[in-house]
Amino acid sequence: MNSKNMGPLVLLIAFFTLVLAPIAVLSGRLLDATANESKAATPNSGTLTRGDGKAVSTGQSPTNGNNADGKSAPNKTPQNGSDQAVQPARQADDSLTLKGKTIVIDAGHGGHDAGASRRLPAANGQQGALVMEKDINLAVALDLAAKLRARGATVVMTRSTDVFVTLPDRVTMSNGVKPDLFLSVHSNAHTDKTFDGIETYYTHASSQCPAERIQNAMVSGIPETGNWVRSRGLYVTNHATVPAVLAEIGYLSKPAKLVLLNTPAYQERVASALAQGVVDYLTDTCSQGPQNMSLNPLADTTVVPEHEQNVLEIIEDPEN
Repeated sequence: MNSKNMGPLVLLIAFFTLVLAPIAVLSGRLLDATANESKAATPNSGTLTRGDGKAVSTGQSPTNGNNADGKSAPNKTPQNGSDQAVQPARQADDSLTLKGKTIVIDAGHGGHDAGASRRLPAANGQQGALVMEKDINLAVALDLAAKLRARGATVVMTRSTDVFVTLPDRVTMSNGVKPDLFLSVHSNAHTDKTFDGIETYYTHASSQCPAERIQNAMVSGIPETGNWVRSRGLYVTNHATVPAVLAEIGYLSKPAKLVLLNTPAYQERVASALAQGVVDYLTDTCSQGPQNMSLNPLADTTVVPEHEQNVLEIIEDPEN
């Protein structure tokens, strides 16, 4: 190759060496830098990093359970029922609606005082077993006391066994306790064997509210026919210094009802109704009224129908 032909080749090599080569090197560096920046901007296991590899806080929890320093994050989910778990709101315990209340339960009659009594029906003209009011009253009163205690009440019973307690002793016991309510449980009898139903009695005006609540609860809870709520001069309700009620829970004189009253399941049903009546009264605003503090016997001015006069086989206040 002569010198004339070598000239263009030398110029081409020089151009490549001085111009194109530096440009290619610079372009490669720019591409590397761009790739590094792109890598730095990509999340790595929930942690963003800068080009220097150090973590950048984003305020977000790592997605793989690791902290920014690579250590395992504490498990936020409590295990094995720990006390850190979110517990459901505790429901109000309505079973203790009578907490702080005191009730005196008086099972009518007892001991040598049997109260009303009738014999159970028997086949083939045989004589059925004798059912005595004192036993029915006590069975229901014991069930009632248990139900009231289960609701948080303090219960005092004038008798819890088959013993005789005088009327003055029953009243003295109750007035000494100063309960929120005195409730006497009785059964009734009638010359008409078809007559049935329940009645509730009180003496003083302060006792009208509990009498009505208890009557209504028996009518709807047993259920049973409600005959009346009356104010009468009965000894235990007349001399009580607190709201006092006497409940007649049914007629032993009606054969079908006699069988029921002698059945534990029915006695429990009556006790439940009475307990509901007590709750209805003691959770009612009328229970906040003034108590009867008068010991003066009141005359019974209630007009008593001839029909009702025959019904009453409960002891009237001898001072009237």
